Amino acid sequence: MSRTVAPEDLLGQIVRRDVVRVVRSSTIIYLVNAGIVILPGRVLPSIFTSYYSDGFLGTLFDFYATAIAVYAMIVYIWSHSRQSRNLASHVYILGVLGLTLGTLLFAWGAVQYLSAGYWLRQYFSGRCKSGVGEGEVAVYGTDKLVNTKSSRLVRIGFDIPRRWTFAGIGLLLAALVWYVISSLLVQLRFYNISQAFLIDGIAFLTIWYAEKTYGGGRIRLPDNTPESSH
Repeated sequence: MSRTVAPEDLLGQIVRRDVVRVVRSSTIIYLVNAGIVILPGRVLPSIFTSYYSDGFLGTLFDFYATAIAVYAMIVYIWSHSRQSRNLASHVYILGVLGLTLGTLLFAWGAVQYLSAGYWLRQYFSGRCKSGVGEGEVAVYGTDKLVNTKSSRLVRIGFDIPRRWTFAGIGLLLAALVWYVISSLLVQLRFYNISQAFLIDGIAFLTIWYAEKTYGGGRIRLPDNTPESSH
């Protein structure tokens, strides 16, 4: 472990840098999926468009997806200029809004937004702990974070608390229940909620499993590696 500046300063620099990267990539994902929802999605309904796009409700959802994408652009610009607890709240809100659309790209970007919000809020609360493995986080080299418990590199955008996986499991169960209900009640089919729940649940579980299983790689830490927190 080597540090060229104070550990707290370097830890903060890495967290803020990675948060900007995640917000940028998730914003691009939102913009792409919003475009698919508005344009080809109206002609070719798919996993990118979780609702039936005919009539007034389809137009309403188009505006909703567009509004979320515009909001994401505003938050991205904000993340470059000033990062604070308030920014973390807006990143969380973006994540939840993306999940309400329940499409493939929105769901993937949403979980990454939630991860960024989780890490930004941790940083401003004064303590950083990996969601996967729940180990303390230290600075590795000059530009990476490592979970000192598992010796795995931490990737903001993929590292989420283990308890969030229960939300993923709950969404999968909700998908099954809603599918049965909507099969019995035709009037509930205007919004394919079972598909939305299914995609959101898979997104949570896939990102958590990928980070836990593969992560950013495992490294060998010295026996006397100090645990570092902001």
